[in-house]
Amino acid sequence: MPAIPYKHYPLDAPDSPWDANAEIAKATTTDLAVMCAWDDKSRAEQKNGYKLPHHSAGTYHTNLKGVIAAGNAIMGARGGVEIPKYDLDAVKAHLQKHYHEFGRTAPWESKAEWRWYQTKNGGTLKDVDTTGRTVCGYFASFNTLDSDGDMFAPGCFAKSINENSDRIMHLLQHNTLQPIGRPNVLKEDAQGLYFETPIAKTQLGDDVLQLYRDGVYKEHSVGFEMINNQQSSVFSNQSLEEEQVNVIKEARLWEGSTVTWGANANTPFRGIKSNSTLATNHYPLITTENILDEALERSSLIYKQLHRGNLHDDTYTLLEIELKQLQSLLAARPCNHTLPANDSDDVDVLKQINAMLKS
Repeated sequence: MPAIPYKHYPLDAPDSPWDANAEIAKATTTDLAVMCAWDDKSRAEQKNGYKLPHHSAGTYHTNLKGVIAAGNAIMGARGGVEIPKYDLDAVKAHLQKHYHEFGRTAPWESKAEWRWYQTKNGGTLKDVDTTGRTVCGYFASFNTLDSDGDMFAPGCFAKSINENSDRIMHLLQHNTLQPIGRPNVLKEDAQGLYFETPIAKTQLGDDVLQLYRDGVYKEHSVGFEMINNQQSSVFSNQSLEEEQVNVIKEARLWEGSTVTWGANANTPFRGIKSNSTLATNHYPLITTENILDEALERSSLIYKQLHRGNLHDDTYTLLEIELKQLQSLLAARPCNHTLPANDSDDVDVLKQINAMLKS
């Protein structure tokens, strides 16, 4: 039950009328998968499985009044809208881009609970040196199309690094109240935005380091302001058609984060470094076809971690919340999707997870 990725379409005139019910009546479910900001995959053939329409049926033009109506519903107007809390940030990010296309500000941008900058995340684990405390990897990758239709161009962070690198922190989950270190290496290379961060010797830092070692934390993200972007066409191997991509040419970098679950797998964790040589192998892109397998793998890791007893209580609470979210995703899987088990230990964990899904 995910947020529908943002995509740029031609804009209606700002004063164009909007009638959501009329547009939905004219639309097919295929249209609604483009017109809305959120859908329920379990009801993909039903119109009521789609929410927050803001594109016109047929033309898919973006309508400002539709965007505003969807944004107001997010903020609770007319009874609000029922979507999972863990999809809310992605839905807001989708709609916020449309607000900005019209030169407007989304209503939540002035609210303390909503970040005023954007985030992009993802990644995979490659290697760990358990003797060190310095995490190495990529906060962002270049020339990789993400699920929002955005792509970072090489050089987009160069100005921020040159002018502001001393103020760029490494956070946990983009939470400014949870710094885990400051990168002592931050640079662009051919692959993306590379970092090396000594993890702070704090209770939080110790837990983060342990979760890296146990394979629970694998992915990274950037918090940034978009300064300059350009719409560009790329050829899609899936649709065999040209697609519009938002190429981010310059971004003001505010922070990099360790995150638990991302959409772009080309920002890998490269290992924990002491005096060992940094591994440089690349990992393949994680696609939507194996997202359920990834969810199961992560559920298994967290389930095992919850039984190890080597973390502090607050960290366990956060892991329990994420496990419940992953269980919801797995419970909604297609009937013909079989959850895999890689070894005998995973078989036991899989039985426990399946039991929790049925309870």
